[in-house]
Amino acid sequence: MIDFVNYVNDVANSKRGQNIMLPIGCDFAYQNASAEYRQLELLIDYVNKHNTANITLVMSTPSQWLEAVKKENVSWPVKYDDIFPYSDAENDYWTGYFTSRPSAKKQVRDVSALMNAQSKLYAQRVIRYNASESDLQRIIENKRQMLEQLSIYLHHDAITGTAKQYVADDYTERISRAIDFSSLTYK
Repeated sequence: MIDFVNYVNDVANSKRGQNIMLPIGCDFAYQNASAEYRQLELLIDYVNKHNTANITLVMSTPSQWLEAVKKENVSWPVKYDDIFPYSDAENDYWTGYFTSRPSAKKQVRDVSALMNAQSKLYAQRVIRYNASESDLQRIIENKRQMLEQLSIYLHHDAITGTAKQYVADDYTERISRAIDFSSLTYK
């Protein structure tokens, strides 16, 4: 418990206000929700009952945490540049999430707009031309492929630009194939 309380204090010392967020989890951890929540509840209860560090732990949602922070009326700096640093090791920082690979970010916006437009066109086509079962299946498959590739592109390593170049190239290739397929389907 001492290490955990020290960690909470270290985090609190680098934040503004009394309410701090301690996100828990990562990409491939915490897959058994009921077991993980039970463990967190035990940790919260233990720390709240036994610590002398003036810490109260609460399991919360982001919106509940945000409401608590708003009530503190803390002033926050305004940033206008692209800096959202992330550190995963000592002296190892990642930045540029909002400006890296701008063409990939534009492609995601364009494909989202294309998919929405195609959905409307497909609906009109089905209604106007009394589409056959095979037409409907092609339309559904088109939408599935486009949505699948778009959702892959929205992965946190894709849209942020943090993926390796060969992976970023694969994302672009996949979405391009989905666009080509959707164009063939519409004809």
